[in-house]
Amino acid sequence: MLNPKTNQRELAYITTVTDTKTLDGYDRVHYVHVLGWWCVASKDIQVGDRVIYFEVDSVLPESDKRFLFMAPRKYRVKTQKMCKVISQGLVLPVKDFPEIAQCQDGDFVTDKLGVTLFDSDLGKPVQKGKVNAFTKAMDRHKKFFSFPLVKFFMRYRWFRFLMTKIFVKKKDTYSWPAWLTKTNQERVQNVPMLFEDKKPNGF
Repeated sequence: MLNPKTNQRELAYITTVTDTKTLDGYDRVHYVHVLGWWCVASKDIQVGDRVIYFEVDSVLPESDKRFLFMAPRKYRVKTQKMCKVISQGLVLPVKDFPEIAQCQDGDFVTDKLGVTLFDSDLGKPVQKGKVNAFTKAMDRHKKFFSFPLVKFFMRYRWFRFLMTKIFVKKKDTYSWPAWLTKTNQERVQNVPMLFEDKKPNGF
């Protein structure tokens, strides 16, 4: 969400849960709706509760033990499939963060909580050519390319060509162009008040 005072993207802010949905087969978590987004969260969080919403691409501070549960994900918030549904962000109760207990709905707490932005492509040039692409592919399949027989055949052009066709993906060849600026335009999900039907289809 954009901060109207600074025109910069904020990654964490106070909001209120507007809806919940049960997830069959899961007793400790359910689906919660905040500002147009659906996220998997603890059942302790209910409609009307004040929460902190952490946007996708947020990186939580490793030094804060309250985020230790995010260590397996390298403290990065992603859009991911959880409990057979898509979770688009992270929702945590405000009561677990006494330092921001006085904050109101709509207040930004990105800096207060030490949240930073993950953006691996920002500022990187376009990567062209099969050399860089093939190197990336080899990094993903180190075990395969470490076999002696594979190393032997890697000296032949036809074999390298075949490996390129099998292992190289489009994402290995191209990344975000350095000459194209990324914008901070507001996400449409963050302004549900613009629509008459504020719930996604099916919910």
